Amino acid sequence: DMEPQELKDPELIEALFTGGDRLPRAHALEIVARGDRMVRLLDDVVSDRYAWSEELPAWWATTHAVYLLGAIGGRRVVPPLMRALRHADAYFSDWVLDLIPSIFGVLGEACADALEAAARDTGELFMVLIAALEGLAAWAVRDKSASARVFPIITAIFNNTAEPRAVRRGAGIILIDFKREELKEQLTAFASEEQ
Repeated sequence: DMEPQELKDPELIEALFTGGDRLPRAHALEIVARGDRMVRLLDDVVSDRYAWSEELPAWWATTHAVYLLGAIGGRRVVPPLMRALRHADAYFSDWVLDLIPSIFGVLGEACADALEAAARDTGELFMVLIAALEGLAAWAVRDKSASARVFPIITAIFNNTAEPRAVRRGAGIILIDFKREELKEQLTAFASEEQ
């Protein structure tokens, strides 16, 4: 077997489809080390809606690609990650949906505009909206100064009775997690309606 650093870029990407849930760490590190030049190839993986419903082991390629985009970081990975979020919702990929808010949190301000746009887009799917809010909240965990931008957005969505209850519930859970005392009455009232 060739060492990962001896492989061409497309050959490294091919390993995402053949490695299953055990992609060798050396492969992942080599992709991340190549950085920006790998973003387009990883974008091709997450943008291919058929890749999200492949049989094993190829099914894992999209999940690996999302994590690797997050590890590469920078503004260029934001559009592919937003596409990945929408596909993950459409194809029920919990491996991506559960962790992508944390990835957005690490990317921070680089993805803030995209997440805010998704959170305010009433045409989005519920899990996309909620993951966008969770991504903004994860940014606020890592950067306290982000709170001034993040929490008015989450609060506005929670307080908007035209929003679907599932989305308001997702926003409410974030506000409870962050102990937003100023919203205690509204959160309590919402919780009692849920009974």
